[in-house]
Amino acid sequence: MGSRIDGLLRYPAAYGEVQALAFTGRFAEAQDRAAEYLDFSSSGQYLAWGMAKTMYGYVEVATGRFTSAIDKFESAVAALVSQSVAAWSFPARIALAEAYSGVGRLSDARRAVEDARKWLRPHLALFDPQLRMAEAWTAAAESGSTAGIEAAHVAARVAAESGQYAIEAEALHAATRYGDRTVAGRLAELTGVVDGRLIPLYTRHAAAVANGDAADLEQCARDFEELDAALSAADAAAQAATRYFQDGNRARSAVLAAMGHRLAAVCGGAVTPALRNTTDYLPLTPREREIANLVAAGLSNSAIAERLYLSVRTVEGHIYHACAKLDLASRDELAALVQQPPPSP
Repeated sequence: MGSRIDGLLRYPAAYGEVQALAFTGRFAEAQDRAAEYLDFSSSGQYLAWGMAKTMYGYVEVATGRFTSAIDKFESAVAALVSQSVAAWSFPARIALAEAYSGVGRLSDARRAVEDARKWLRPHLALFDPQLRMAEAWTAAAESGSTAGIEAAHVAARVAAESGQYAIEAEALHAATRYGDRTVAGRLAELTGVVDGRLIPLYTRHAAAVANGDAADLEQCARDFEELDAALSAADAAAQAATRYFQDGNRARSAVLAAMGHRLAAVCGGAVTPALRNTTDYLPLTPREREIANLVAAGLSNSAIAERLYLSVRTVEGHIYHACAKLDLASRDELAALVQQPPPSP
């Protein structure tokens, strides 16, 4: 019977269900549920297509698959551009800003946030906490940890005031990823409000950051990866690498730095404050490490050049120097080194 209901009626419930599954860490189920709505019935199939793309892309952002998510959200926004249906594109615009921020496309992220803010109307106020989350991601990518933490706390407060506790937890987790040491207590409270495995793991991660416990950060990274929360795993691994280095454990720092690089590649070459700040085992400059991650993510030299606003020749030079430092013969070997799984603990 549900398949006979018009897509415009089914979509809000479907999107809410997919979000709920993602918020509780049930990512595979969320993806499967999104797939069920590919057969939306609608008077305009482009509208149904855009909605389905949005739900698929949302799960991909939640699991850190930013490159694929960007393709879907850009298609969804293009499909829902006319004035009469633009409101339906609002979730896609918000998540697109997060995905752009995740891979360091700052001007695109800023423009996506500005566009979304411009479209915000009273009937879309439900999405304001999520828009503020996108603003926090953009602030962290653009200005660093302090700005990201401040914006994440604003998002958390607005979410709490509107009773959107899962989004509050997401905002506090973002603050933790940026290095905030103050949110473990509130996250612990939210474990009694939001179901699933994800919020307890956010709480453990926040406590590990607050305590500066490298071993706990490492375990959180592995648990995030097991859940398929790749970006959270990458940041926890980077934080563990930094903490191990500060504790004088260079060998363990190298292992966790390698894990962070591998997961950043899974995320399409993610760029975050934790990943930028980590002490890397690779003897590369920050730019060489960034390009190595993008090579491992499968981007061509021209695509890397476009993303980083560099010439192709400059990108080729960075790859050449990185390979020379690591005694590698090709960009394929560089990608393989970055992608290699870390040794078992």
